[in-house]
Amino acid sequence: MKLYEFSISRSIRVRWMLKEMQVDCEIIPINLQDGGGQAPEFLEINPLGKVPALVDGDLKLLESVAIMTYLGDKYPEKELVPKAGTSDRARYDQWMCFGQNELDAILWTMAKHRWLYPEAMRVPEVNASCTWELERNLKVLDDHLSKNTFLLGTQFTAADIMMGHTVGWAHSADIGRNFNHLMEYSKTLQERPGYPREIYDKK
Repeated sequence: MKLYEFSISRSIRVRWMLKEMQVDCEIIPINLQDGGGQAPEFLEINPLGKVPALVDGDLKLLESVAIMTYLGDKYPEKELVPKAGTSDRARYDQWMCFGQNELDAILWTMAKHRWLYPEAMRVPEVNASCTWELERNLKVLDDHLSKNTFLLGTQFTAADIMMGHTVGWAHSADIGRNFNHLMEYSKTLQERPGYPREIYDKK
């Protein structure tokens, strides 16, 4: 099994999960800043030239959320992804979608208009509306965490890894630090044995 990754990316989620699971996986760095994502051999794995990408035998899998769910299903004994067809799995899927659609997508829009898009294509005005929407959505998460240690109650899952990374991204942009339950949640996640502190310390 091989993970193609770049540390300043959503690859952090998969690295964190692998560390929690303690399973063997070859880590192959792809330096996106130096154009590594456009190398012909990597484009055969992901035509978009993005990371993370997982190769497991004949399977080539893209997108961090899909990779994490696959790993959880592949190693059910690690208990990081609930069994398919259960109410816990439905809640897990809900929070994965919430994190990706209601938080990550907005943060990514902000980032693209700050530094990724060509100067002429940037619209600085999106920052205000995106910040407002993030604060609204983070309050929903904060309210949930006022009654729960983790997203699924007392059980830590891959959804917490995904959410922890995304909330950390928001905090790095000084968004959401006013939510006490969310801050406590982040602190709890940082105390996890698999928390990739060595990656975050390099950022």
